[in-house]
Amino acid sequence: MKLLNLTLDNFKGTKHYSLDLPNGCSAAVYGENGTGKTTLADAWCWLLFGVDSKGQSDSKNGGFQVATKETSGLDYSVSATIEVDGRVHILRRVYREDFSRKNGESEKGQAKNHTDYYLDDTPLKTKKQYDTFIDTLFPSREIGRALTIPSYFPGELEPNARRELLLKLFAPEITEDSVIERHPELARLRTYKNYKTVEQYRDWAKAQRTAVNKELDSIPGRIDEANLAKREDIPTPEDEAVFQRLQAEKAKLAMKISAARNGSDAADAQRRKSEAETQLARKKADYIGKFLHANDSLNADAQALRKEISDKERSLFLLRRKNEERVLFMENTRKEIKRLGREWQEWDGKRFDESSTICPTCGQPLPPEQAQEAREKFNLARSGEIARIKEKGFKLREQNEKDAAIIKAERQEIAAAEQELTDLREKLDKLAAAIVTPPPFESTEEYQTITKQIQGIEQKMALYKAKDGKRLEPLLEKEEALQQQLDELARKRLNAEANQQQEQRIRDLLAEQQHFNQELVTLDDGLALADQFIRLRAMDLEEDVNSHFEVVRWKLFDIQVNGGVKSCCEATADEHGNGIFVEYNSNLNDGRKVEAGVDIINAISKATGITAPFWLDASGELTKELHTDSQYIRLYASGADKTLRVEVLG
Repeated sequence: MKLLNLTLDNFKGTKHYSLDLPNGCSAAVYGENGTGKTTLADAWCWLLFGVDSKGQSDSKNGGFQVATKETSGLDYSVSATIEVDGRVHILRRVYREDFSRKNGESEKGQAKNHTDYYLDDTPLKTKKQYDTFIDTLFPSREIGRALTIPSYFPGELEPNARRELLLKLFAPEITEDSVIERHPELARLRTYKNYKTVEQYRDWAKAQRTAVNKELDSIPGRIDEANLAKREDIPTPEDEAVFQRLQAEKAKLAMKISAARNGSDAADAQRRKSEAETQLARKKADYIGKFLHANDSLNADAQALRKEISDKERSLFLLRRKNEERVLFMENTRKEIKRLGREWQEWDGKRFDESSTICPTCGQPLPPEQAQEAREKFNLARSGEIARIKEKGFKLREQNEKDAAIIKAERQEIAAAEQELTDLREKLDKLAAAIVTPPPFESTEEYQTITKQIQGIEQKMALYKAKDGKRLEPLLEKEEALQQQLDELARKRLNAEANQQQEQRIRDLLAEQQHFNQELVTLDDGLALADQFIRLRAMDLEEDVNSHFEVVRWKLFDIQVNGGVKSCCEATADEHGNGIFVEYNSNLNDGRKVEAGVDIINAISKATGITAPFWLDASGELTKELHTDSQYIRLYASGADKTLRVEVLG
């Protein structure tokens, strides 16, 4: 892109100035302080991006002022003739102030402002149309401003955005695989990271290493816990023979106890009791079966009535809710009718304001035809509103009458349904009273007879038991003593089994400890490779990016004290040619800053294939000749030049 002409009208105090650059040549502009040199750069940036050369917008709050305080009501504009790919275009941006007079004020005051946009002398309807054309000139607004103002990219653009743009333009081929291919010592990293990125693997491995160390720290305590859980009271080899002997003695004793318990009298009594209990259960089943189906028909009728009542209750509920909603709607309609009545009274009482036929500016009456037109317009609006209110009120009253009739019919239907529901409930109560409930079987004579028979047998069984108890008592005491000895030996056996489980747990924990130690070795190796990868990638990225620059060396990473790498993005330059690079935003001198800014513009232009005119303010700080394919305008402070003087540089 070439700038052929830049014209300012009333922009930032410059009443009119036109900068001509034949054939898009570069130029030097001289002038003492305050003559408008920086204003030219501000005008160019505002025309393209809506900001000045320092990045400030034309906002009233904290931005720069397009219009000066001494001016008011003018068109503040910047226009430029540019050449893009052999085609000439004219861009123009116009800032205008809007004025209006409030009621009761005799003079107009400034209300707001707006900006108009033109392309090739054709007004555009929206700012978006203008911005769309600007977007065709540059890949992005950041690149556009970077190609225009040398200090923007290294000094003003936010570091993360600056870094992202650098990598996109100058190191797009740097991928994880390409870094690993460049450095064979990183090859093992592929087997560790699988499908993760190195950063993701590194975060995962750190978390995993913490978890593994936590597990390793807990294992010694768990082994001690298992050792402490072992029991000392375990069986000896002789205890097994004792256990077998006691088991045999207990079996023989159990036979004697069974023989004592199962005497002939007691066994016969038990048999007779079982037969009586069986007879009682059979009699009860026969009694219940006799009444089982006596009420089947009545129960079926009652079930049908309950369903009919349930359906009727639901239908009645829906009728009531529908009626309530209609009553509420009718009430709202009445409120609307009252509101329309008040609105009708308001319009009916309105009359034309004859004072509106007096011109607010000059105080003279309006021409008769204009005054009559205003009266007719008011009367037409008044009659239209009154007619609208009457029509709407008539429709609402008509609807209200219909709703009242419907509500009356619905309430009659509700009353009928309520009566029908009452009748059904009374019918169900009568039916429930007719259902026969038989007396319990326990109240019958047959139950009493068999129960007395069973009680007599139980009394005889108690006598037999007391008689046999005298023979059983010593046998049971001996059985209890044998069982205590067997329980003690069984407890020792359980202790031995528990010790075996603890031994197995200790073996498992030792194996787990060995596994975690091996996993820790693997994780440490992977983390070391990941850290090495990050450092090598940082060097590769800086090397690839810096290969596109002659003056600037970009610092894209900071090596931390712990060996880690932190992303950054700072431009540096060799200030004195001694190999010591100074950061752009630190102590770099102004002349070297200019060289660095031009170097950045050259690199971005080469990467994007786009050139644009750029502005060099404070050019007196630069003593070397510029080497660039872009058009540039150098701004010099010159006390001898009271007005701007332009020198074509070719």
